[in-house]
Amino acid sequence: MFDYLEGQLVEVGALRCVVAVGGIGFEVLTPRTESLVGKEQVRLWIQMVVPEGEPPRLFGFARPEEREVFRRLLKVPGVGAQTALQILASLGLEDLREAIETRDPSILTRVSGIGKKRAVRILTELTEGWIPSGQLPREHLVEALVRLGLSANEARTLVRDVLNATPEATDEEVLRAALRRHAEREVKR
Repeated sequence: MFDYLEGQLVEVGALRCVVAVGGIGFEVLTPRTESLVGKEQVRLWIQMVVPEGEPPRLFGFARPEEREVFRRLLKVPGVGAQTALQILASLGLEDLREAIETRDPSILTRVSGIGKKRAVRILTELTEGWIPSGQLPREHLVEALVRLGLSANEARTLVRDVLNATPEATDEEVLRAALRRHAEREVKR
């Protein structure tokens, strides 16, 4: 399955873009197209959804964390891919996190088509097992470090340490810092 698409940004529209990869243009539905305007190359973390009786659709996200929240939204009864996309497009990840952490349905009711009853249901489903924003893991970074030969425990510790020191760091910055710390530890041994 696809994990991400990286390629030339050919077109940007409302909640969609086209990314050219290897001579093929992929239409990707995405919540934050305004962040793509002016870029030539993009990397979008992909979730493929195959609605019954319809062609497959690709949904793309700027960060793996956004994709993970999209996946969690898809598990909520009555929330399909379009509704999940609309929630992320209308609120963004930070406001959705706030709604979940404070259990405030009024934040979700700002999304077109979501009333108070539906908002409460979505929050009830999402709250179970939710990790507060300050503790949101980046397990994909741990997996990447393990693939580079580190033990899972060491990788998890390095990612946690880097995120504690610089919580706003991008995935790339976290990986670089974690590898630098690992190399420094190895030199000391």
